[in-house]
Amino acid sequence: HNNQVLTTSFYSVASQETPPSVDITVSVVHTNADGTVELPIVSATTTIDATTLDPLVLGLGTGAEQTFKQDNLRRVRVRITVDTINKIVVF
Repeated sequence: HNNQVLTTSFYSVASQETPPSVDITVSVVHTNADGTVELPIVSATTTIDATTLDPLVLGLGTGAEQTFKQDNLRRVRVRITVDTINKIVVF
């Protein structure tokens, strides 16, 4: 007769895997009418993942940063830089 009791514990280890995401920086500048002299309006960095709202909302500054007068024509440029890709994702 064997009086030994065999106990086995199972431990669950949560996945440490990074979910798919992309880190981006969005920069908005304005220039002279001919496209020269970039002046920054705003720059924002964010992470896009499964929880990101669609469309992505970013503030573009306030007050004088957004004022464009007819006698002072300027262009607005938006630059999106992909900083980091975590896993291959399809958007």
